[in-house]
This record gives sequence, C-alpha cells and structure tokens, in this order.
Amino acid sequence: MTGVSTYRNPLSPPLVVKGRGPFPILLSIPHSGTDYPAWLVDHGPRARAGLGIIPGRTPQGGELWRRKISQSEFFSRWSQAHVAYHEAVAAALAELRAVHPDVLLLDCHSMPPRSSEQSQVVLGDRHGSSCASWLSNAARTVFSRHGCSCTLNDPYAGGWIVERHGRPMSGVHALQVELDRSLYLDAKLSAPGPGFDEVAQLLAALVMDLGEALLARAPVGMAAE
Repeated sequence: MTGVSTYRNPLSPPLVVKGRGPFPILLSIPHSGTDYPAWLVDHGPRARAGLGIIPGRTPQGGELWRRKISQSEFFSRWSQAHVAYHEAVAAALAELRAVHPDVLLLDCHSMPPRSSEQSQVVLGDRHGSSCASWLSNAARTVFSRHGCSCTLNDPYAGGWIVERHGRPMSGVHALQVELDRSLYLDAKLSAPGPGFDEVAQLLAALVMDLGEALLARAPVGMAAE
C-alpha cells in the first residue's frame, strides 16, 4: 500500500455536534466513528475498531505489516486523523471558554467487562493534572449515587486526550470516563442491552450535575449568560 490511496480517499473530518443546553461541557467520543474508507478497513480489526493511527502490532498476532508504510502515508494519516481531531476538540473548548470561566471535557471511553470485584466505572484525571479534584470527586459522587462502583485513576489515569487538553489552572478541565461495556450492551457485547437506557440517563445526570456545579462557581454575570 502506498500513500497515493490515502489522498484519493481522504478520511471524513471529525463530527462536531453543538450543544443546545447552557452547560460548559464538551463530550469527546474518539472511538465512535464508522465511516472508514476501504483502504483503512483493509488494515485489520484494530483499524476497523478505530484504535490507533498506525497500528503496528498486537500482543496476540505480533507484527501487522509486511513492509513499512511510506512517509507520505504516515503524514497523511497524522493530519487527517490525529491533528484534525485534536484541532476540533481545541476549537470547541475555546468556544466554550470564551463564554465561561471554567469548562469541562468529558472524554468518553468503554472498557471490557470486569469482574464483580472491580469497578464498573473508572475516571482518570492524570492524578489531578488534567482536572480539578472537586470536579473529579463530584463525578464519582454521581456514579456512586446511581449505584455504580467507581474508582479514580485506577487502573486508568487518563490518556493523551485529557493530557493534551486539560489545563485546570487556565479553566479547562478534562476528565476521562471509562464505562464497563456490560453496563449497556447485550451478552455478546454487540448490541444495546437492557441497561442501555439507564446508562444514557446516568450520563445525562452526570452532565447536568457537573454542568450546574460549573455554572454555580462562575461569577453572577457570566452564569446568567
């Protein structure tokens, strides 16, 4: 495969849906895309799952490539996938930040089913460097109130998205949210399960609670806007 095919079939730009409510919160869902060109789907199951710009190997299968990709292919993927996504997130946060003194990025992920001894929800704030502790603790309270066991920074402390965009001292908070897939999918983890609606309501409650908390801390004039 050469870099030429990439230029003939560029990736779709990130989809940004503007919120209609008053809350200064942005939800990032980085692994939710399904519109993949054929050249990307042919890279294997990891690429089809939306994981990684250039997946090189898997623990089970070893090396995935017979040969190295070209430099032009690399930079094409980098600009169309990685750079484009982060620019879209940064622009959306800047738009919120222009109106609100504090904004929050909720970076949404799912994780494989866990044992009954493990938490169903894992929050990550890079050990306090990407999000103020009061917000992280408020999020834990929401999940606990809805009957979900929740841990902070264990075993996931947050990835590159929250590290890249979280600047709590500048009013931009970023919190990674990992949900056990069995909470909302069926037994085969391939379709919505009986808990789907409940999890949707839980996430809505999370946004409302944290959004109201952010607005309550804003100066009166700004909160009124």
